[in-house]
Amino acid sequence: MNESLWRVAEKKREKADADARALEISTTMARRIPNLEEETVTDPLTGLLNRRGFLPFVENAIARLKRQGEGGRPVSIIFIDTDDFKSINDRHGHKIGDKVLKEVGRSLKEHVRGADKVSRHGGEEFVVLLEGASEEDAYKKAETLREMVGGLKIKLETQEEPLSFTVSLGVASMSWDDDFDDPETTLIDHANQAMHRAKEEGKNRTVLFSSD
Repeated sequence: MNESLWRVAEKKREKADADARALEISTTMARRIPNLEEETVTDPLTGLLNRRGFLPFVENAIARLKRQGEGGRPVSIIFIDTDDFKSINDRHGHKIGDKVLKEVGRSLKEHVRGADKVSRHGGEEFVVLLEGASEEDAYKKAETLREMVGGLKIKLETQEEPLSFTVSLGVASMSWDDDFDDPETTLIDHANQAMHRAKEEGKNRTVLFSSD
């Protein structure tokens, strides 16, 4: 083989190698992208939606409510905060604190409807979206969740008696004719305000949002 033919053959081999590497990288990225996308909307500790992953579900639920008009059933939010969580961390350590959050998240997920969405909003806070649930329905569900969490127990190596804990909950609802600026953020904020009132009133209770 003369030198010119050898160079042509070598360039073809180099191109084939480069194409093979590019295909391998592309295939690897195609496999990784769904995982990366899931990671960006999922809380790594509890496996629940994070705030970023949760908000579009609220937006879509409100959009459906608006399209349905007068016959549409309300959209409700339950905002949940783990009572005295800092004390749990300080007294028992972050490992136990993480177990508490995992147990709360798991239990919330198990005790809502399949269509409902549960999110770890941040820290010790969780948010539940109830589509098609009135304020009364949401309050009843919140009380069920509160009692359920209150019955959870975590075994401790440092003492015989297991650790129990409570949550405070706030409930807010939106009807088809409510007109809020930035409605999804407003609805969550209303539930958050109600949760803080529950804290102020003694914790381990559910409070409905009131604008008064």
